[in-house]
Amino acid sequence: MAHESLTNELAAAAKLTWLAHRIGCVAGLVVALGIAVFGFRGYANFQGEVARAKLSGDTYATPEAEQAALRRDDKRRSEALAFGLGGLLVSAALGAAFVYFANGKFHPAVRQFGQRPQDIVWVHASRVKASATSTAYLPQMYLSLCTDRGRTLRLVLPDESTAGVLAKLEVALPHATFGFTNEHLDAFRSDPKRLRRAS
Repeated sequence: MAHESLTNELAAAAKLTWLAHRIGCVAGLVVALGIAVFGFRGYANFQGEVARAKLSGDTYATPEAEQAALRRDDKRRSEALAFGLGGLLVSAALGAAFVYFANGKFHPAVRQFGQRPQDIVWVHASRVKASATSTAYLPQMYLSLCTDRGRTLRLVLPDESTAGVLAKLEVALPHATFGFTNEHLDAFRSDPKRLRRAS
């Protein structure tokens, strides 16, 4: 029960971690839907133009001119339809991605802890910078779960909940090393299994 509760807590943190991904999905979805509407509207307008031309009895000077016009019409029709269908497909993919990112339990760190916690050998937290070049920090922490295969899986936690989560992880992962030091980093880079403690 405690393990499941902590998994849910990490999943909630994963939603914060993936916030930018969800915003990106929504922005992309709006653009893709716009492209789809543009394509299908263009297709419908073009079909209307063709129908009106037939009703008005438009004729061409030569058979070659008629064939050229038909090829041009087919190209315009295909392009409009491609925009519409392509926009729909991209929209569907982005919608599925949004659903994926909205479920924190799909995050690699959460799945690792939920399914194979025994592989986690090092856990540490570090402050989140406002930007790569900034010296300012956000009121958030990176929680890093490092595995015996050399993978580092990160979650973002609010400052106020980090200490509590770390304390629960220490109980749940008695075999793992906790805290960041240069010695731990060197060990992780050379042989992650060295960070496993006897539990």
